[in-house]
Formats: sequence, structure tokens, C-alpha cells
Amino acid sequence: MAHFNSIRQRHTSLLSILLIPLWSAALVFAQTSPTDGMRDNTPKVHALTNARIVVAPGQVIEKGTVVVRNGVIEAAGATVSPPADARVWDLTGLTIYPGLIETYSNIGLPKTETRPRGTGQAGAEQTPQPRSEPSRGPDNWNNQVNAQEDAAALFVPNKDDAKKLRELGFTVALTAPTKGVLRGSSALVTLGDDSPNKGIIKPQVGQHFTFETARNFDSPSYPNSLLGAIALIRQTILDARWYEQAQNAYRKNTAQPKSEEDEGLAAFIKAANGGEPLIFESSDELSFLRAANIAKEFNLKLWVRGSGHEYRRLDLIRAANVPIILPLDFPEAPKVETPEEALDIELAELQHWNTAPDNPKRLQEAGVMFTLTTATLKNISDFPARLRTAIERGLSKEAALAALTTMPAKLVGMENQLGTVAAGKMANLIVADGDLFDEKTQILDTWVAGERYENKKRPEVDLRGKWEVTLDLGDGKSETFSLDLKGEPQNLSGEISKGNKKAKLTKVTVESKRLALLFPGDSLGYAGVTRLSGGVEKESAAGNGVLGDGTAFKWATKRTGPFTPEAKKDGEKKTETSALPWQPVFPAGGYGRTAPPEQPKNLLVRGATIWTSGPQGNLENADMLISAGGRGYYRCQRQARDARLARCAFAFGGRLH
Repeated sequence: MAHFNSIRQRHTSLLSILLIPLWSAALVFAQTSPTDGMRDNTPKVHALTNARIVVAPGQVIEKGTVVVRNGVIEAAGATVSPPADARVWDLTGLTIYPGLIETYSNIGLPKTETRPRGTGQAGAEQTPQPRSEPSRGPDNWNNQVNAQEDAAALFVPNKDDAKKLRELGFTVALTAPTKGVLRGSSALVTLGDDSPNKGIIKPQVGQHFTFETARNFDSPSYPNSLLGAIALIRQTILDARWYEQAQNAYRKNTAQPKSEEDEGLAAFIKAANGGEPLIFESSDELSFLRAANIAKEFNLKLWVRGSGHEYRRLDLIRAANVPIILPLDFPEAPKVETPEEALDIELAELQHWNTAPDNPKRLQEAGVMFTLTTATLKNISDFPARLRTAIERGLSKEAALAALTTMPAKLVGMENQLGTVAAGKMANLIVADGDLFDEKTQILDTWVAGERYENKKRPEVDLRGKWEVTLDLGDGKSETFSLDLKGEPQNLSGEISKGNKKAKLTKVTVESKRLALLFPGDSLGYAGVTRLSGGVEKESAAGNGVLGDGTAFKWATKRTGPFTPEAKKDGEKKTETSALPWQPVFPAGGYGRTAPPEQPKNLLVRGATIWTSGPQGNLENADMLISAGGRGYYRCQRQARDARLARCAFAFGGRLH
């Protein structure tokens, strides 16, 4: 019996060892639902070979291979060989980047009708109102407190929106509710076409809030002003802390009255105690600093979705030491074609138009941690152009890539799974045909958790380059020509020549591994249009052709030289734009200053009535002296009944001198 138990233990241990790699490879999405039909556990293995690999910002492998197994990067490097069971993708001439991370969106969540603060009915602050809609459970008394809203519970994949982001290189997105002042918790989701069960990779990333009230026009409620929004946020923080204590006290002693249930406060407890981030949506640099003051007051963990105005108060923004999720919504050039239009433009608007593209560079130089987002853009397809503008204005490419990969991964606590091309990471990849930040670069494929999404159709073989073509015309007759193919792999052009005779190709078609060419044969000694078609490989091709007179022939070709891109002409060089050389002022506009005005050491106010709010009461015809901006003294003269002058001096704080 003991011998049998020993054998069983050895078999169990061996089975555990064999299962470890399979379990590790399936960490991305382990299925929990029953399978309808035959269960397919065939490993999904891909080898992306001969590619330039940008492992992380500043780390490049000039030629290497990335192996993907079951949605996870199994290996990546210059000496990696494709496994025997892998489907091989030859990416010669292409570059692999880590998938980008969108850090502020509402993808897959219900859209909410909102309107800016200050619009709608005028009047004084409204009396606190209960929720007007039917109760859905123990919600908070105020319909602007929606901390119980959970993006993970609301998420429904939106294939169209996901496709738009994938085409820009994004593979993962943070999505958050948009209703109310306290809006609820966000979730990190993949941008594939999977179900929510597979798409959600991290629920409850942080609680979102804003100062912008969003309410129905027909049922205005508190708060409807900035002051009220700030008061509601501070009160809710205090209420959540009290609610936790009340619930704990009742659990310890159920004989006492129980506090009512409140889903909003219950969901907000962790953030109110600094246990999870509070993510603020700012509208300008002042709202940023107001939120930072609240976080400092209550010792909270704050992130801020920026506004693009951070450069105006960069010293205070840096001192706040808060991560920023930075939009690139630079203003369009103001319309000044007519004198009337020019007069309508405020100086503050011109200053922001001039300086906004410098904002990312200034944050980088100040050492502020930031990520980049498509948020606030009217059209997210403008994001690459805005990013190029920021780079032209001084943001480094390494910092730009970090702000889209490693920084977001670290921010959301997923740096062990996202942000770089390394073994053990989720297989979120970009395949591009050049530098990711160049204007002409195309993102060909986006891989999300090991699934390939083709953004741009391309042939299996890149035929660009120089070729030698031999036409077998029969009866022992043959001719040899030079063929030069250029352009994009999926949109080729070129010419065929022999000596001084040349003909421009009128059509080049490449589908799968089939090539078709048309060119006028007159200049080469053949009447009419010559047509060729056949199969191609990387270094050779062969097929059949027909001359303009109907004569059939066979042809074959071999590569004689690589493709060399044409150098840009001087006139094609893009002129870099730069901001006009002025310093940001505060406040923005014609009355702003770069620094506070120089203060006099002493300031004397004479002949005033001074309310001391102290034992001396009100002083008539008195003088007040302020020294060094800090201590002040009242000096007063008054006439007594006996006509004698009485003199007195009082320091701030009620001390008599």
C-alpha cells in the first residue's frame, strides 16, 4: 500500500509539472463558461520573424523574432527561433512596437447627455433634491453621486470604436462612466472583439469625479455651481468615512440602530481612504489645482486628466506631484482674415493657440509623470498628427512612446503584463512599416492578446526592388529586361527597360502571391499592350504573358537589387514650427504677469475707518501700517472730550503695542 501511495505521489507531482506551462500560457483568458460543441484547445502559436523590434522606449533589436503562444509573448529577441508548431509571419522591413494604452475613454459604456456648468436655468443654488427617477436600490440621496456605477458591470464591447482605436495602435483602454460629479469606477479593457468576460482585464481601477455638473434640464438639482460641486465632493468624502465607521460599529453591536444602506457611499469608501485613485477630469489649470488641494486636504491618491493648460501654472502643477493623463486637443488657428474677426480674438486665446503644442514638452522638461490620450478630440483620427506636432515642438520620441506604453502600464498597475515586448507579457503588438511617429508610416497590423487584426491589406511578398526579367518567345528566341518596382508594397509602380529603351508600367497588381503587369510595348519594340501574370516568391517569379499581337510567351524573373527609397527633395522637407518667444503669464490675457509685482517693505494706509473686531472696536480716522507683507499695525488718532490727543497702535492678532 505504501508503495502504491509513493507511485501515486510521483505521478501527481509529474502531472503538476507538466500542467504548469499550459496553465501559465492560458493566464490571459481562462475560460469559465461551458463549451458549446467540441472543445478546441489547439495552441495558437505565431512567430513574427525578421522584424525590427522596439522592445521599450530606447531599447531596439534591429532584427529579431517574437513568439506568441496562447495570447502571451513566449519569447522575443535576436536569437529566437520559430517553434516547430508556429505559424510564421515574415516581417522583413517592418517594425514591431508594444501596443499602445489609452488611459481615458468611455468605450463600451452608455453615452450620457451632459451640458457645461453655468448653462440652463439661472438663479441661486438649488436646495438639495432627491433622485427624480425611480429608485434602483439603495442609491445616494444626490443624483450627482454615482460612485456605485461600475464600468466593468456596464461594459459592452463596441466593435466600431475598438476598430478606430486599433487602427491608431491602441490595444488596451481605460473606460469610465460619465454621469454626475462623482461618476463611478473605471475598468481596463482590451480592444479586441471579445466578450466582456474576456475583454475586461482589470476592474475598478479608480473612482472618477469632476467639477462639471451634468443634469437633466427639466430637473435641476444640487449642485449647479462650482462652489456646490466642491462642497459635495468634500462632504461625500467625509460621509463615506463616517459610513464605514457606522457600518463597522453596527457589525460589532447589532443592538444599536443600523445606518441606512447607501451604494454610492459604500463604493466610495476605498477611494475616500486613499486606497484607490481618484481620477479627476479638469477643465483648466485652476480646476487641476483645486482638485489637488482637495486630495492634499484628505490625503487622497489623485490622478488628473489634464486640459492642455498645465503650462500656465507649471510650477504649482509640478509641486502637486500628480500623474497627468494628457489630451492633445490643440486649438485650431483663430480666424483673423477680416479686421472684425481679428478684433474678436482675445489675447488669451492667441496665447493658448501659440503655446498649447509646447505643453507636453514643458511637462517632460519639468519631470512630471504623464500619459497621452485621445480624449477631448472631436475626431480621434487626428491623434497621430497632434502627436507629431508635439514632437516637432520638442517632445522626444522616447518620451512620447513611454507616455503611450510603459507609463500607462505603470499607472494602472499592469507593468508586469503590458507596455513592452517581452516574454511573459500579453501579446499586444503593433506592426508598422516605419517609425511609428513618421507621417507616412502605416500601422499594418494590431495584435490584441495574440489575435491579429489587419488594418492595411498588404501582399504576402514585398516585390519592391530591382529585377531581371527574361521573356521566352519560343523558337529559341528570348530577351532580357530590367524591371524596377517601387512605391508601397500594396500599391506598386515602376518601369521596365532594356538599354535606352524604357516603358512605364501602366498597372501592377499583387494579390496573395500572384503578380500581374501591364505596359505599352511600343518603346521596347512590341506593338500594343504587353501583359504578364504569374506566381511570385521572395526572390523569384515566373508565369505566362501575351504580346499586343496575341503572341503568347513564358517569362521568369529574379531579384537583382533591394528597394531603395527616394531621398526627399529640399522642397519636400517639412518646416518645423515653434512657438513665439513669450513666457506664460498669469492670469492669461492682457493683464497677466510672469511674476508677482515687487512688493514694498512697508505699506501705510491713512485716514481710514478700521474695524478691529477686537476690544478696541472701530477706529475712526486711523492709520494702518503693514510691514514686510506680514505684520500690520493700527495707528490711530482720535480727539478726547478734554481735547487731548490719544494715540494707539494695535498689531494683527489683537496684541497691543
